[in-house]
Amino acid sequence: MDHQIEKYMKNPLFENVAADHLQAMLGCLHSYTRNYKKGEVIIMEKDSIRYVGIVLSGTVHMMKEDIWGRQTLLSYMSENDIFGESFAVQKKPDSYVTFIAGTDTSVLFVAAWNVIHCCPSQCPFHEQLTRNIFDLRS
Repeated sequence: MDHQIEKYMKNPLFENVAADHLQAMLGCLHSYTRNYKKGEVIIMEKDSIRYVGIVLSGTVHMMKEDIWGRQTLLSYMSENDIFGESFAVQKKPDSYVTFIAGTDTSVLFVAAWNVIHCCPSQCPFHEQLTRNIFDLRS
């Protein structure tokens, strides 16, 4: 099994999804990986969030800036944590926080629309994936 696929299998979003389906799923979800340096902005406040982020390595800080420019750390995500999902599945998916790399970080992004809606191919793993994302939200 591919080392990267093996790593993805440990994420709760992909729980109960067969390894042989995961590679096809990542294509279906229009996934991509991006690396960030410490302090680099991943998602800016007021950005429209269309992708759910999965921390592959490093850390992500969810920050909120007040009107005086002071930043407050609201949440801290580390390996295998998911972020942006609460914004990405809303009717108006605008972020009201900023996500910043707390350390050098690698993130896998998956299209939220494709997570919560079945594709035209009716892939067998979609039902499980949809269940998983809603379980993570509860």
